[in-house]
Amino acid sequence: MSRALRSLPALLREAEVCLWRGEAAAGIAASREARAVCATLPASAMPRREARLAANLHGALLHLAGDYDEAEEFLDEALALAEAAARHGLAHDQFVCCAGALGDLGSNALALGDAGKALACSKRAEYMLNRAYRPSHAAQGALRVTLGLSQSAIGDHAAALRSHQQALAQLTSPPAIAAHAPPMWSLAARVGAIAAAASLGDAQTARGLADEALAASSGAPVGTDGGEVSREAIRAVVAMAEAAADQPASAPAAPWLPALGAGVALDGYALQQAEVGDAGKRDE
Repeated sequence: MSRALRSLPALLREAEVCLWRGEAAAGIAASREARAVCATLPASAMPRREARLAANLHGALLHLAGDYDEAEEFLDEALALAEAAARHGLAHDQFVCCAGALGDLGSNALALGDAGKALACSKRAEYMLNRAYRPSHAAQGALRVTLGLSQSAIGDHAAALRSHQQALAQLTSPPAIAAHAPPMWSLAARVGAIAAAASLGDAQTARGLADEALAASSGAPVGTDGGEVSREAIRAVVAMAEAAADQPASAPAAPWLPALGAGVALDGYALQQAEVGDAGKRDE
């Protein structure tokens, strides 16, 4: 195996760690280098999973940096590679891999102001996860967050509140905790639920959810930067909930806090499930 191939997993891991820590610049550099390594490989030796993951990481990190238009290009590429892998039978779980890329595309579409595309991506991703061999609670929760944000963006705050509450239940379930679902996803569900309740003028529900969110954030570090981003986001939404008590009609829509990185995390879940399945076959 060449040195380039040996270094590729390390580059991808570095980019992934940067994504969860919120270190966009360092992550973009690592994912760009990973893509450069992929470009040096002949088509016959191209590691399809790694090429797709590099594109997904690069797109997600560009999104994190606020470069939404450029992010869309790479997230589209990640989805195309996931679909190609599925057609050739090279995906660990084709539905999970495609659903993850769709989730990140949906999050990015929201940032671009395209709620219709975000809603379509969310529904298609949900359909795929429902057909997956081993659907992940964490994956389903992350995609529910994007669905809820899409519903808020089109003004359906009641549906958004239900979606975020369902997402939170999935993301805090024992299977999701065991899968090490990114804490930022649970935060996104909490923030989305508070914002939806505030937009409905239901200050009592919004305040109750805000109290729960603050209690959850104080118990352990959460969020991409060890917790401060999470607590700042919750404090901002607490202020929104308080404003809704006085002027419900003026309550703003959901704040922008997506469940980013679904494609990256879901790739890991699918790989873990495949390894478990292979181990089971060896034991038979």
